[in-house]
Amino acid sequence: MGQILTGMVTGTLAILVAKAIILLLGKLGKIKPFNRIWLLILIFLFGASLGIYSYPKVFSQQKSCESLGTSEKLTSSAWKELDKGNYARALDCTQICINRYSQEAKNQQQYLTQQGGFATGENIPRYWALNDVATCWFIRGEIYRAMREIKRARKAYQQILDNYSYGQCWDPRGWYWKLADGAKEKLRALE
Repeated sequence: MGQILTGMVTGTLAILVAKAIILLLGKLGKIKPFNRIWLLILIFLFGASLGIYSYPKVFSQQKSCESLGTSEKLTSSAWKELDKGNYARALDCTQICINRYSQEAKNQQQYLTQQGGFATGENIPRYWALNDVATCWFIRGEIYRAMREIKRARKAYQQILDNYSYGQCWDPRGWYWKLADGAKEKLRALE
């Protein structure tokens, strides 16, 4: 969005500066009125093209969540966008991950329930869908909490407890943490 605004401002400034120069030259008798109209049209087209220049970049950014192929990439991108405060894009990435992988995550949750609990050690990454979908719900909770949409934040955290309670999230400091524990903590803080 910032790129569009920059392009629009640049285009508008170019038009205003050029118009001022043409009017000044017109008053000095250097440009005939007929030529002034053509110059204004050309300058307007130039200024408008500066504003339009940024549109492809913005549209490619909007499509990039859709193009992220794996749940891991979607989740990682959502975390990064959350950290930047780009909530709309983070929500998009989490929603795509949830839509694509929630059924597999529920299957993995059911299997762990039958096995009696959390995966441990080297087995944790084998439950990639469960871990990533649960993490995406946690990210959504964080986004809604930051936006002060408390009901939506509670619903997001509750999703983890109701459907993905064995999901775990990798911490860059070197360990997995249980998303259900984090969700419970966040829900208590929202009371």
